[in-house]
Amino acid sequence: MTLKTPEQWLQEDEFSHIKILDPDGWRGKGAPAWDAPIDRNEFQQRLVKCTVDMSEWLKKQPPPLSEKEMEDIVIGAITAVRLERQQETGD
Repeated sequence: MTLKTPEQWLQEDEFSHIKILDPDGWRGKGAPAWDAPIDRNEFQQRLVKCTVDMSEWLKKQPPPLSEKEMEDIVIGAITAVRLERQQETGD
């Protein structure tokens, strides 16, 4: 079991896109100090309770679909369902 501080976990590739704005997960009874080494599981459990900024990661994601692309997907899905029903009913 590997123990690291939260700052060290945030350097790992899987967490490097996350910036903790407020370490809410490190508050309360029994919470370790921010600089105390913890395992990956505890880090993840505490991370999901934090206020975070992932805007840099979101900027790197593919752009959202255009309205036309969404329309094509919906029309395709409707057409597929209609064809399936026709095959089932023989119409």
